[in-house]
Amino acid sequence: MFTKYINYIRENSNFETYISEFYLPESLAFIRDLGILDDFKERNFYGFISQMIPIIESHFRYCLGLVNEPYITPNGIGGYDFLPMKAFLESNVIREKLGINAIYILKLIYDDRRGLNYRNKLAHGIINPLNVTEVEANLVFLTLIFISYFDQKLN
Repeated sequence: MFTKYINYIRENSNFETYISEFYLPESLAFIRDLGILDDFKERNFYGFISQMIPIIESHFRYCLGLVNEPYITPNGIGGYDFLPMKAFLESNVIREKLGINAIYILKLIYDDRRGLNYRNKLAHGIINPLNVTEVEANLVFLTLIFISYFDQKLN
């Protein structure tokens, strides 16, 4: 359904204007400057998702900070490690503010082995760049639109 909507926008409106004007909070505004959305617009789906998934994970850590949840942890050798996406998806505070349905959708797309598990597949080199589909890229694009409003919900 979402793919049909994106295709409708591509074919029946000025998609470039849409890509350049949809709302991004200040914390994600750099995405336009880096040209990542150009990859999506030009149907370079692997280029788009391979850049966006780490940015999405980083933004989830940023959101943990917005609600005063930890986003780093001591690593046992005198330093710190960043918490993975799972910390955001399992946070009770985040779940309370965003709702369980939002968390389930994000887990389905990025984290759950029973789902699409894109974050882990990308991180471990399991995604074949030649096989990334428009549907997968559209889910990541939908996530970008979705997380653009997290700052407002979490403050």
